[in-house]
Amino acid sequence: MTLHTVLRTPARDFVWITDRLASLRADYGTVDKIRHLDSYQVACGAWGDSLATRTRDELLDRVKNESFNFDDTYGSLRSLGLDMWKPGSSDSLPEQQQPNRGIIAAFYDKPDMLWRLDILPIPVINPIYDRVTAGDKSNLGNFFVERYYPQSGKTVNDLILIGVHATTMARRLNTRGVGEPAVWVYSNDKFRQLTPVEIEPFTTLSAKLDDAIIEQFRNAPHVIG
Repeated sequence: MTLHTVLRTPARDFVWITDRLASLRADYGTVDKIRHLDSYQVACGAWGDSLATRTRDELLDRVKNESFNFDDTYGSLRSLGLDMWKPGSSDSLPEQQQPNRGIIAAFYDKPDMLWRLDILPIPVINPIYDRVTAGDKSNLGNFFVERYYPQSGKTVNDLILIGVHATTMARRLNTRGVGEPAVWVYSNDKFRQLTPVEIEPFTTLSAKLDDAIIEQFRNAPHVIG
């Protein structure tokens, strides 16, 4: 399962943290889960299954062949979701029982730059104004985003730490489903992936935070007994 975390600053900057673990047939391997076309100022990531991956790739193809209408991003994403949906046995299921799959798209030279598309018989499209987590919905690593994003300084570095910590804790809860964090940043009008050397201070601090909490649970106030 993929975990995506997108966090926005009060300005136009944002960080996008995912993980680098994927099922490759019967085994697991590391992959980059965000595709971006820098010359078109667009990036897209998927979660769920091969239909989501195909939808991601189709979006990028439509951007390249100029059939994606940026004057109506909502309508273009809705058309994409409807076109990609394949009728099948899950059509009659209620929305909460549908497979968890979708895409996040960043059009980082547009006013409405971040969007989420959940792939359902009737697709659900939402702009991202502050934060979103997608993918492994049952993973409690998402707690850290909801708990600390509203209270953070919301600088790019603050948000990288929150996203890396959420992904790292998600991995500790589900090592077979969540990989090591991969971090992308949009800042100063550029979208790029951080190197492992750049990520290392954040993973180190994340581990220290977790260790500090565990230490407190081993030294609780002596009230009973």
